[in-house]
Amino acid sequence: MMDKHTYFWVLITITMAVFLIGVYKNLVSRIAYVLWVNRTREEEEAGLAAGLKQFLPDLKTIMNEGILQKRIQERSGFLWVRHFLIFAGFMLIFVFDVFLTVVEKYIPIEYFHTGAGRGFLKFTLEASGAVLLVGLTLGIVHRLVFAEKEKGLIELRLLVLLWLVVVTGYLTEAFRFVLEPTDPFIAFSFIGGPLAGLLKDFSWPWEEFASWMWILHATVTLAFFACVPFSKFVHVLASPLGRSITQREAFGQQKRERISEGLL
Repeated sequence: MMDKHTYFWVLITITMAVFLIGVYKNLVSRIAYVLWVNRTREEEEAGLAAGLKQFLPDLKTIMNEGILQKRIQERSGFLWVRHFLIFAGFMLIFVFDVFLTVVEKYIPIEYFHTGAGRGFLKFTLEASGAVLLVGLTLGIVHRLVFAEKEKGLIELRLLVLLWLVVVTGYLTEAFRFVLEPTDPFIAFSFIGGPLAGLLKDFSWPWEEFASWMWILHATVTLAFFACVPFSKFVHVLASPLGRSITQREAFGQQKRERISEGLL
């Protein structure tokens, strides 16, 4: 039977293959079509250089729609809070988790590996997870309450899957603390630490529980990433990027003319 780390890397390989297929199918090919529609005859005659220039995103649009999410804010303050909590929590936890993995396993830096920096990273990971969990919970409740209105806009299954990623992450850390109560960084874990304190009095097979929870967390995490490009979550990348490369003078008219020409 393969150990959990071998299982993890096999799963990563499969996930990356599925993810890249989805990105090509549902992001790259669509952006390429938008670029084709958006090009003028002069640009087509100019060739590759014009195409590359056209692909450069508009940073203002990326900021307003991808980060500040102003279009959502104009629709509803609640929707903006929900989206922003999910976006900010997900991006922060992703960045900090990747950074922690690098400085732990691949480029060991003592300050972040065994020093105070590790405590800071642990705290930021838990805080980012808490922000994400609040946003996801609001999203799930809102989706259930307004099921008919929201079903075409929000994929409940993917929200629940990401919610499980966060919850199993906290449980994985808590189970580890039950086994390692003297961990010097447990004080930086304001969710996993107290949860471990509540669980430690139960005489359960914690070592086995911790191993299976780690596997479950890794599985749902990678399953989520594999599903992203096949879901509405892909709009997080596609919407600001797509709009940023179509903010051009008379674009709407060009688009209609080129599509009509292609149909005829």
